[in-house]
Amino acid sequence: MRPHSGRRVLALIDSKVTHGGGVAAISFGDIERSCGMIHGTCGFALRQVKLLGFVSVARGPGSRRRINTFRFSDVWRDLDAVACRQLAAQARLGKPRTVTPSLPRIPWDDAR
Repeated sequence: MRPHSGRRVLALIDSKVTHGGGVAAISFGDIERSCGMIHGTCGFALRQVKLLGFVSVARGPGSRRRINTFRFSDVWRDLDAVACRQLAAQARLGKPRTVTPSLPRIPWDDAR
C-alpha cells in the first residue's frame, strides 16, 4: 500500500482498535479530522484499506451520525501482488455514479 493516506487511516484504526478491545467505532468526519485529510482523499483511503482486505467495515449503531465499526481482517494474506495492484486501481476509480435523467422520457422518443 503506497499512498500515505491509507497508512494514516490504518494507523488511526489500529490505535482505536487497541483501545476499543478489537473493534473501533469511528465516523467519517473523525477520520477526516484525525488524519488531516479532505473528503475525497479520506474516501479513497478507506476504499483502499477495505478493498485490500486489511479491515472489515460494518455500519455502526449510530442513529444521527453514521458511525462505522472497523475490525482487522486476514483477507490480505491471501492476495498476491497482481491482485493487490488490481484492487488498488479499483480503489482509485471511486464509487460508480448513476446518472439520472433530468427530464422525463417522452413517449414518442422511444420510436427512434
